[in-house]
Amino acid sequence: MFSIFSLMMVSCGGSEIVIPAYYIGTYVGSLSVGDFNGETEITVEITSSSISINGIEASIVEFSVYEGFTIIINGVEYYLMDASYEEPVSKVMLMTSDYSMYGFMLR
Repeated sequence: MFSIFSLMMVSCGGSEIVIPAYYIGTYVGSLSVGDFNGETEITVEITSSSISINGIEASIVEFSVYEGFTIIINGVEYYLMDASYEEPVSKVMLMTSDYSMYGFMLR
């Protein structure tokens, strides 16, 4: 059984970002709209200390239990959120902050 109390801390510009243990895993899927660096097939890797999209490590800006992660890759802001609403997370949604790219990935 996973718990919201199983959390990992990641340092981000002097502040600590919590990566909940129930997010940790690999998610694979494709984008419905747009592309990520020319690719539409996406692999999201979440570890206890990092998030990477197609092998590119993200800067984690923020995490909210309700809104998920705000991350930055190559100067672009993305949102990565739980789309399954269960623990452990089985489906995530990745989208740009301007909604020009989005899609779902499954664990």
